Amino acid sequence: MRPGLLQLINPAEPKYPYDVQYIKKDEAFCSSVTNITFLVIVLSSTTNFYRRQTLRKTWANESLYTSYGTLKVVFLLGITDKAKVQIKIDKEFNLYGDMVQGAFLDTYDNLTHKSTMGFKWATERCRNAKYVIKTDDDVVINMFDLFQNSKLSESENKTHVLCHRQSTMILRNESEKWFVSHYQFKGMSRFPPYCGGLFVMILNEVVPYLYKSVSKTPFFWLEDVLLYGIALNNIPGLKIEAIRENIELFDINASLNCLNKRKKKCPLFVFMTVTVNEIVNLWATILQVYNR
Repeated sequence: MRPGLLQLINPAEPKYPYDVQYIKKDEAFCSSVTNITFLVIVLSSTTNFYRRQTLRKTWANESLYTSYGTLKVVFLLGITDKAKVQIKIDKEFNLYGDMVQGAFLDTYDNLTHKSTMGFKWATERCRNAKYVIKTDDDVVINMFDLFQNSKLSESENKTHVLCHRQSTMILRNESEKWFVSHYQFKGMSRFPPYCGGLFVMILNEVVPYLYKSVSKTPFFWLEDVLLYGIALNNIPGLKIEAIRENIELFDINASLNCLNKRKKKCPLFVFMTVTVNEIVNLWATILQVYNR
């Protein structure tokens, strides 16, 4: 662990509970294929059944990319205290098998546990993937663009992580959603640089190092700051390429205009959405651009 991290984060409980136990997982999810181009781990809430189903029918439909490579998409969930919700999850898992459920309560404050579980699972069960992409279930990714992006293969030996790099203000007002105590990151007004968690693409050979780094880092509840900032920054020699022109945050009209007017020359391949209808509309436009 990099010297000073314990004093910097100043956690109430310094030991990170990184050894998350699985409730549900498909042992053969990755081993059923020889090589995987992209393994996408999607953070999803237990009750987001319709959103997961929409992704399966749109950009996360693995059958669309067989002429390009192999895509595998897995949804990460925690546990629920509602028996009826868990019964529906059980049925969904039996039907699709594309979910990993961990033994922690599925809450916003536990997103760090959820992402860490994903990297633990990828480390243990999915070494045959070339890239691991972490995203959320309100994001649309143009996988056609990623599969055909020559920039990725050209930069493989130069870049380990591709993400939107940022350094945001630390919010000290207790009424704020992302409030941070004055005892944590003491004397700092901004967090150390970190990747926004809506899209983080990592060479899979780096993933075990990220998981190991998280296990040695004091706990902090803000997922992006801990995993894609402190833990990533703690890996010696890691090369991170910052992107921003490829990501659109929430502005559905800007996204559609870019795709409709610039077609395949539109630089955007990551789209933040608010509603399921936006996911459907974006994907329909992407299919038109790629004549699918």
